[in-house]
Amino acid sequence: MNRDDVIAKHSLRRSLETMFKRKVILAKEELHPHAIGSRFIKLQKRKLIERRDYTSKFARENAPWIIAGSLVSLLIAARSPIMKRVNGLRKRAANAEDQE
Repeated sequence: MNRDDVIAKHSLRRSLETMFKRKVILAKEELHPHAIGSRFIKLQKRKLIERRDYTSKFARENAPWIIAGSLVSLLIAARSPIMKRVNGLRKRAANAEDQE
């Protein structure tokens, strides 16, 4: 091993050591709780936007079915009050005919 080999190996060792230290610094930055939290928040925002887009597209494509289902459920929910009102009107009409 001559002097040039030793200098080359020393230079290689220094460059590898510098590269390793840079990678350690980057790993520390990526594993910092703030960095993890911000990545998580970005991921959740992206998922939320994707879900919102899918939902709005689904609603636009199926609007007639959604409206029909809403009306049916509204009529089912309001069936009892509607029937009471109709029966009240029938009784009034029957009373009015009896009085005449």
